[in-house]
Amino acid sequence: GGAREIGRVGRAPGPQPGPGPGSGAGPGSGAGPGSGPGSRDGRVRAVFLFLGSPPTHRELEALEVAVAGALPGVSLDPAWEPFDGEAWLEARGMTSLPLGDAGHLRILPGVAFGDGAHPTTRRCLAELEERVTPGARIADVGAGSGILGLAAALLGATHVLAVEMDPAGCLEVEANARLNGVEERVWAARAEVRPGAASPLAKGPGSRYGITGSWDGIAANLEAGILLPLLPDLAAPLASGGWLLASGLLASERDAVVGAAGAQGLRLDRAHVDDGWCTLVFVR
Repeated sequence: GGAREIGRVGRAPGPQPGPGPGSGAGPGSGAGPGSGPGSRDGRVRAVFLFLGSPPTHRELEALEVAVAGALPGVSLDPAWEPFDGEAWLEARGMTSLPLGDAGHLRILPGVAFGDGAHPTTRRCLAELEERVTPGARIADVGAGSGILGLAAALLGATHVLAVEMDPAGCLEVEANARLNGVEERVWAARAEVRPGAASPLAKGPGSRYGITGSWDGIAANLEAGILLPLLPDLAAPLASGGWLLASGLLASERDAVVGAAGAQGLRLDRAHVDDGWCTLVFVR
């Protein structure tokens, strides 16, 4: 893909808000803030990332209209210029993680957990590389940035549901899905999965997300105190032969989780300990 830089934005007299994230206008577009709210000559520069093909003239016009609507009182006289989007993203701290034959998974810097630095995340990614099959239906519970669900989509899963209670996290999942070109296969669901409550996982996975059938795999990178009471809700919608990837656990919590999962008909298939953190894989 590529990026374009919009410049020559005339500011109305008096203080005005600087540009925020872009509107997402145009297929496959994402955005990030530019270099600042303005300069002494009244110019504002904003960077918009377009994934896939370079933007068409119609897409640029639609984006100009969206920016004008978001900045009332600001006079726009845009000049579009090609921009090295990859270098700009890397300077902002974009993470790029290798995924074998699937290429690289890219994650924008944000507030949600999941940039590939934590040992549990790295271990989960390695397990996903082995277990995700083409056409799989995968859920990522406590998705954070969406890193595990997005990895599953890049590895061939066609239906991925990323469940996250933080609305900011859901926005990051959607932005990262666009960045990786898998926005047609990843759904972000803002929900708090609580024992006994209506769960987005129980919707079949659910026609609301265009997914039918049971889950082939569920990734849950959660603390033990959150995971343990959720095990019945995580085990029930798994398909026969489906797997649960449980991580975010301390090594000392292993036996308690294995016992509770066994009570739900889940068999321990593999266990890892990395820097005191435990990752368990169960099969139904």
